[in-house]
Amino acid sequence: MPEEPPADHQCVDALMAARLGHPACLLRMPTEQLLRKDELGETALHKAARERDYRSAKLLLEKAPILRELTSLSGETPAHIAVAVGDERIVELLLSGRLKDTLKAALIRDINGTSVLTASVARGNNTIALWLLRRFGKELSSLPNNCQMTALHVAAAQANLDYIRDATKYDPKSVDARDAFGCTPCAYAVQGGNVDVVRYLVEKAHAEIGSVSRRGQSLLHIASLCGHEEIVRWILNRSGTNVILWTTLDNANAVHCAAYSGSVPVLRLLLRPWSRKKRKTVLALQDCRGNTPLHLAAMNGHSDAVVFLLESDANPLAVNGCGYSPQAIANMRGNPQMAAFIAGFNAKNPQPGSLRTPLVVETQCFPTERCYSVPLSPVVKRTLSPRDSSSGYSSTVEIGVESPNDGAEVIQQRMKFMEEEQHSPATQIELEDDGAEVIRRRMRYIEDDTNSLRDSAAQTDSDSLVDHIQILDDETWAGMGLSAVEHIDRVLDEIDLN
Repeated sequence: MPEEPPADHQCVDALMAARLGHPACLLRMPTEQLLRKDELGETALHKAARERDYRSAKLLLEKAPILRELTSLSGETPAHIAVAVGDERIVELLLSGRLKDTLKAALIRDINGTSVLTASVARGNNTIALWLLRRFGKELSSLPNNCQMTALHVAAAQANLDYIRDATKYDPKSVDARDAFGCTPCAYAVQGGNVDVVRYLVEKAHAEIGSVSRRGQSLLHIASLCGHEEIVRWILNRSGTNVILWTTLDNANAVHCAAYSGSVPVLRLLLRPWSRKKRKTVLALQDCRGNTPLHLAAMNGHSDAVVFLLESDANPLAVNGCGYSPQAIANMRGNPQMAAFIAGFNAKNPQPGSLRTPLVVETQCFPTERCYSVPLSPVVKRTLSPRDSSSGYSSTVEIGVESPNDGAEVIQQRMKFMEEEQHSPATQIELEDDGAEVIRRRMRYIEDDTNSLRDSAAQTDSDSLVDHIQILDDETWAGMGLSAVEHIDRVLDEIDLN
């Protein structure tokens, strides 16, 4: 608390008195002086709220109740300031009383369209948020900002389940409210990665699970882009496998999105429902720029995803709309290790010798730092298509020369593993950077050592893989896998014949 001034002290104006915490000075001032604003458009009540001075705020309201509705140049009322500093007492002081008098102040939004309720939810202050919700109800909770986001969108993004439960009771239809991008609160919950919030919105609040954004992105697209394995699994279990092939306005399906983000666990979930023949067809699907999932994984340097897609029968020779193969893209992104691995990979019968002498795509650097590949076939050089902005997913990149990323290590490890599987002599495969350590450990997707599988490119929590893992030797695993695949293909062939 500020010190009390001498009895004969008088502040120059109300702004100074509020800033210094001198309610006695405010008491002696006329109402006209209390309504004055500073260069930021703030009144003495704004100052009192910022200083968390309850006494001065109460006195100012008693002398000039209109102060609760006056806004600064940024459109903020004193209640916005009180929310910003987290003072519940002053918020209740400013917005208590007759509903007719306080509702107008509660519905005032700042220049960004932010209401006091949205601001309190954004700051994670449920004490203020729930009080405001219970006092003003649907009329305040449905108030959107300039991007048409409501407080429920913000709460969903922050996994604020307490607020979500109360808000959906006051306004059940708010679960399907769309912002300026066409996203519902459920889309924000998926992006936030909290499966409990997603489940509550769909199962309890009856949000539409099949909603899509203006860019055509479904909940599965968003979960795949973010690498949220648990949410992807839940959506597939609830919606079925057909949603995997839904496409955005960029003609991208969920497999494209998972490859773009580099999430191997999500890719594995998305490809699991398909037979070997269907899987090859799915992996050959192209987005609006002709990119397959393998192109997108190579484009962003996701080494784990590149290895997994190749082992899942992705076509390494496919070219996109600009005539580039995944190998060419890897070279243009400054990742020669990945390019060498793609060039030497044969999914049915890997040949270690081809990996030791890889086919390298030559590159030429120009002053603009854009790099053009020399295609494997005699075709005219092409530049990339113009960037088409989209919400979240875009397979267009400005390809320039970059230093190899950390994912090169994974490629080196996989090359080592493939040599060992062919019983070839151990060969030291060194990174291109001088002084890099020799890669010796084996990298596989079915591991014989726990805690060794890490998807460094995925935006998910790492899984220790301790539970529900059956340890198999290489021969048993290979035999079981080939037998299962052959049996499935046989059944599918019989079905096709019928």
